Amino acid sequence: MTQSEKIIEQEKFSNEIKKKYPNLFLREKWNCGSDLIGINKGWFNLVIECCDKLEELRDKNPNIHFFQIKEKFARLTIYLGGIEKSQDVQLIYKNVEEICDRSLTICENCGTESNVSQKDINFWIKTLCDKCSLPSKS
Repeated sequence: MTQSEKIIEQEKFSNEIKKKYPNLFLREKWNCGSDLIGINKGWFNLVIECCDKLEELRDKNPNIHFFQIKEKFARLTIYLGGIEKSQDVQLIYKNVEEICDRSLTICENCGTESNVSQKDINFWIKTLCDKCSLPSKS
């Protein structure tokens, strides 16, 4: 898949998830330099799972929202804002960190959990399955 195709996928996913969870993606709070969620499709389901968890906790934390969602050091990284001081703060971070930790076992390109490891691809650490880490034949 080319870089432009990945960007198109990211744009489509970003638009869809922001429509489904508008309160978690407040435009004035979105702080990542673009409107894109900076991950590949293999981790889209992890972001959806995170959104569902945060929506469950919105009753005590109505202002919770994403600052940024990206890949960093081969791991899904999620930054949050608007968390009120409540008993749920630790629960919120625990849930988000568990989801982000699971990204280390899921191929960021295709979403498989088989034969996944962190690989050095052109000096960039990526979480990929054996198939996705092969050089593309273009």
